[in-house]
Order: sequence, then structure tokens, then C-alpha cells
Amino acid sequence: MNPIKKILSPYGARVFTSERVRRWRDFPDRVKQRAHKLHPRVTLFHQFDDPYSLLALEASAQLVDRYNIDFELILVNDPLAAGHSAEQAATQNWMRYRLHDARRLALVWRMEQTIRVDMPSTLAVEASSRCLAAAPPSTRAGFALKLTRAMWSGDEQVLSQLLTENKQGSQEDVHRMLLSGHNERIERGHYRAGMWEFNGNWFWGLDRLQFLEEDLTRWKLAKGDQSVHGEWYTPTRAPRLQAKALDVFFSFRSPYSYLSLARLNKLQQQYGSRLNVRLRPVLPMVERGVELSPEKRNHILKDAARIANKHQIAFGYVRDPLGDGLRRCLSLFYFAQDKGKEAEFVMSVMQGIWGEGVSINSDRGLRKLTQRAGLNFDEARHRSFDDSIAEQMQKNQHQLELMGLWGVPTFALTNDQNQLVDVFWGQDRLPWLEYGLMAPLKM
Repeated sequence: MNPIKKILSPYGARVFTSERVRRWRDFPDRVKQRAHKLHPRVTLFHQFDDPYSLLALEASAQLVDRYNIDFELILVNDPLAAGHSAEQAATQNWMRYRLHDARRLALVWRMEQTIRVDMPSTLAVEASSRCLAAAPPSTRAGFALKLTRAMWSGDEQVLSQLLTENKQGSQEDVHRMLLSGHNERIERGHYRAGMWEFNGNWFWGLDRLQFLEEDLTRWKLAKGDQSVHGEWYTPTRAPRLQAKALDVFFSFRSPYSYLSLARLNKLQQQYGSRLNVRLRPVLPMVERGVELSPEKRNHILKDAARIANKHQIAFGYVRDPLGDGLRRCLSLFYFAQDKGKEAEFVMSVMQGIWGEGVSINSDRGLRKLTQRAGLNFDEARHRSFDDSIAEQMQKNQHQLELMGLWGVPTFALTNDQNQLVDVFWGQDRLPWLEYGLMAPLKM
């Protein structure tokens, strides 16, 4: 990279992820909306066989009742279904995990009765898609909710009635509808189903509903005081968990790993340290054969920034750690582990990468972050990325894959016999760990 770009990149990232800048960008549209008394549009990109889409669509019905908005539904399919190699393997793992996770998500949102089958049949999805393709655009949202509910509840009688009583389009109509939805999603800058889009900002399902409602309220679109999130989200319904150890699989290149570890550190301070937390670093996905699209990269940065802002975690001055510095950090991690300071080292490095724009590809940057963790850099720098470290990294990755997961952060809970109790993927599941595991451990 050009030296000037290296210097400016953290500041560019800060502007790109700034909440203040985002609000200034929204301001002209807000003025126009209020001057002309328009109802802004909220769009849901929906996928019939995605349980997260089902839950988002259920919540959308509540949004329409509580906010002065126009609601649009666009049907899409899985863009990775025809992927290859590592990307396809990750997608298959994701499809297995998401059902388990969506059922738990439905529980804490008091929607547990909505998911009663493992997966709608291919025939049901195809027939429902043909019906939706033939439906007038103005009725698609309500019709899609009826079809999706029937498929995921396993109510074959209701589904059969809906398919019989409504006109069905051709396979060509379905192809055109899905292609249009796919192109629209790309044009607006995203890649996934179960996503709401509002004024150029994206919100992934129930986990981001609070942020969407905050935007709608800021635009003065709320009809009352009660939000969907405030009424329906009940994290205290998370199942109680019995575990003695928590393995945290993380990557230095993952902003969500940074946010998770920062929040987990606060939880440990609040609830005590009776739970044994073990850090398990893995290589970034790009080094494991899974490419990161520009759409995904941009969304992750913006999404991580608003989460960091909510939890008051330093974020925005970002310096990409990819390169030799990343492997040096992994080597230094095991040096810090030998000294009993791996948690302090990881937090220092993560904060430097994601919140301070410190380059870990320079001795100057690494020295600063290592010494802040209470370690001697001149002693630590001699630890190289040798075969033993490479072997440990492969072991961590293998453990992740055995659990059917691939991404980070992942939280694996084990009992006294080191048997797996449960596994959670993503920083959004930390409240479940808090209410299901840590709160009962409070001293």
C-alpha cells in the first residue's frame, strides 16, 4: 500500500463508520420526508427457507402497525447455494447451525411456536415462489407471511389451501422475480436474506431490530411509545446452562471478535471469574479460502461500529492487520499465554487494530501494544511462528469445524468432563451467555 494511504486509512475508516456522518447523510431525506409528509419505505429481503427471514417477517407485521412506514418485501434466494470449495462448505455448515440458533432466537423473542419443522420442503418453497410471483406487488408482503408461516409451522392443510386458491406463475416468472431481487439487493449494497433496508442502512433480522427502530423513531415515525424490541425481546428466557469452561474462538482480523472479547471482559468483571475462559485464535477466513466481498466488508465495518457505539467500545480508527504482523501477533499470543497474560495481550492488540489504527506490521506498533499488556517486547519478539504454533492453529480450526462452524467469534461451552454443552456463534449471543450461564454464577 502507498505510505500516504497507510497513514490515511484509519481516518478514512473512522469517517466511513461514523454515526455522526451517517446522520448527516440522512438529514436531507428526513427534511424531504417531513416536508412532504411521506411514508419512508422499509424493505425486507425475504427467503422462504431461511428461518431468520421468517422471524424478521413476523416482526415486520408489528413494525407496520407501530410506525408510519411503507413496507416492501423482495423475495431472494441464497447467493451461496451454488458456491464452491471452502465457501460452499461454510454455507452448508451455516445452514445446519442456523436452524438450531433460530429456534433459540425465537424462544427469547417469544416466537417459539413459529418454527415446528426442520426445513420446508423444496416442493413447498417452489410452489410458494410461483404463487408469490403471480401475486400483485401490493399484496406480496401479507401473502408471503401466510405462506411462510404455513411452511415453517408444518401446517400442510393451510399451505395446500393457499396454493390451491391462488394463481401460480410459471418457472420463468419465478426466475425473473428472484433475479430482480438478487440484482436489487446487490444494487443497494448487500448480500444476505433476512435483512431490512431503510434509507441505505441495513439491519440483519431480529438481532438488529433495535437499531432499525431507533432510526425510525429518530425520523419521528413512531405511532406510540412501545417498540417491538422493547415488548418482545426477553433475553431472560435463555435456557439455563451448566458449564465449567468457555472456549472463545476468535481472529485478530474480526471486528466482531474484538467486540465480543471487550464485552466478555466486562461480564467477567461483573459476575466474577468462576468460569474458565480459554482463548482459541484461528486464522482469518481469507487465509482459509473464504473470500470477503466488498459488500460484506463494508457492512461488517458499519455494523460493528454501531454495536461498539452502543456498548461504548473504542472503534473506528481501523488498521487492517493482514500481513506478516498477523502471524507475529499469533506468535506473541502464545508467548503471552506462557506468561498468563493472553487476555490482556489480545485486548491490547484488538483495541489497537480496531480502535486506534495502530499498525501491527511494524515493531513500533507491536511494541506499544505488547508493553501495554504488561509484557516485555524485547523478550517476546524472539518468539517465531514455528511448527508448534501452526499445529495449534490447525487444532483450533479443526475443533471449530467439528462443531459444524467456521466463523468467529464462536463460544463453546464444556462441562467438568470437557464434553460440549452448547455452542454459540456471534457476539449477538453474549446476552444468552449472561442470562443462561453467568448470572447464576454471580458471587
